[in-house]
Amino acid sequence: DGKVRFYLQEKSNSTRTATNMTARDWAGSKVEMNGKSYSVELSNDKTPRPYIEVPKADKYEAVLLTSSSNKWYAKTPKSDIKFPYSQFYHTAVSDIKSFPMYASYTKENGNKLVFTDGFAMVYVRLKGTAKITSVKVENPMGNAIAGYSALNSKGEFVIKRGMDFAVLNCTNKSNNVQLSSSKYTNFRVMIAPGSYSKGLKITICDAAHQAVFVNTDAVTLAAGDLHTIEMEYAPDEDLVYYEGYDNMVWG
Repeated sequence: DGKVRFYLQEKSNSTRTATNMTARDWAGSKVEMNGKSYSVELSNDKTPRPYIEVPKADKYEAVLLTSSSNKWYAKTPKSDIKFPYSQFYHTAVSDIKSFPMYASYTKENGNKLVFTDGFAMVYVRLKGTAKITSVKVENPMGNAIAGYSALNSKGEFVIKRGMDFAVLNCTNKSNNVQLSSSKYTNFRVMIAPGSYSKGLKITICDAAHQAVFVNTDAVTLAAGDLHTIEMEYAPDEDLVYYEGYDNMVWG
């Protein structure tokens, strides 16, 4: 009938699935395919599968959206995409789940569209006793890792203008984020995909105005990639008082 059915799934180790977020509400999602919007249907299989049916075309490029995804871009989900330099712990999960996901058809996937995130993620997992107020991820090279991005002709995300840092505000509605000494507390920071030849500088602040500074090795992160850091939060005893912009701005 001139239509093609695509079954939909998220990349198995995408940033959101790898960080233990709840499953997507497929029925509440939409797919923009080749510039047109389609509601997601569920198959009649014993285990229903989400799918869309679209007119046959030479190529298929799709964006997976929720009802609140439009806050992440200006006009279209392929231009002026916002990688925020100001992020918030208490809304991180809902924000990440509403961020557009992207897929292109490949013969290797058969009649499936496998969606991946547009951003990369620094996943900081901490143990300790402190109350965390902010987690800052910075590019020592000075190139932007947050701001306005667009997809180029190769399907890569390129920052057009932005900042060389992203800060996760952990004041958490004035409660801060209390660490536990027995299990990890997770902090998710979205950054732009890219090659970071001097690594990333991470500054973690607490409510007692102490801080821990972590410098990673060189790392290349594609869209949907995850860089995990697990550590005990233990500020240097010689540090008397830390009040960097990333901490002070939330005061």
